[in-house]
Amino acid sequence: METRTAELAAKDDDFFAGVITRFDGQRVTRLEMLQFIKEHELTHRSQMFLYLRLKGIVPATTRRRQAAQKSA
Repeated sequence: METRTAELAAKDDDFFAGVITRFDGQRVTRLEMLQFIKEHELTHRSQMFLYLRLKGIVPATTRRRQAAQKSA
């Protein structure tokens, strides 16, 4: 993940402005596609957290945040 992040950070603005074809045939810029993927992953993550909470399980990220608040 860190390697890919560094590679993307090194790209110039023209790279992200380049137009590509999405899997559904829609033409979008690379930046739009990157934002779409990020938002898509966040949607699934929030669904997973909701299901965990419905089962009475506190997600790990929430437990870490709560522990940090107690120690501060």
